[in-house]
Amino acid sequence: MIVGFYYMTFRNSPKYANIWLLIVVICIGISYIQPREDFSLVAVGLGIVGLFVVAIQSRNVREDAIQKWFSANGFKRVTFSAVEPLFNTPAIGTINYYPYIGEVINHREKIPFVMVIRYASSNSNNTVSIILDCSYYFNGKVGTDVLEQKFKTARENTPHTDLWKSHMRFFDLKDCEILKPAMGGIVVSWRVPDTVEGYSDRYEWIKDALQH
Repeated sequence: MIVGFYYMTFRNSPKYANIWLLIVVICIGISYIQPREDFSLVAVGLGIVGLFVVAIQSRNVREDAIQKWFSANGFKRVTFSAVEPLFNTPAIGTINYYPYIGEVINHREKIPFVMVIRYASSNSNNTVSIILDCSYYFNGKVGTDVLEQKFKTARENTPHTDLWKSHMRFFDLKDCEILKPAMGGIVVSWRVPDTVEGYSDRYEWIKDALQH
């Protein structure tokens, strides 16, 4: 359990993960003090509360960092109704979509896109699971066949993400889907960790693919 909570906190913020681990060590140390006085029990109780506070704060830090990253890179929230065709993998449970617009500047022109994040949550055996996918949609004004070839070439040249960073290949950057939805255009879709690095790696992949 300790390893699991530390890992989740580390994904949010390494700084807060270290604070969390320090509190755990202090609580364990206090629990071994003999004889156990009332103050030691109170200290352990406060430490447990502190663990939850640090974990929640680390999540707030992560969400704030993500929104700052979106803003710094020119992503803007929009209303975009045609979101379902941008995802090929089925999602079970409650689904929320968050569309953004942006653009990539290559050597010759600006290429606009819509990036949609899909949050899918399900409850199984009283355990809530949340899975995130993100898709980049290009409407085809640049040329769907040209873009498709660029993305396929980029995928072929992308090495597998290392096991730690990809969470045992669950978020492998190479493991992207390239789709041609019925409404036209082309889509590149990934499963993504809800971190700045997760979104940044995929955005940089898109930019690099369009430069060649």
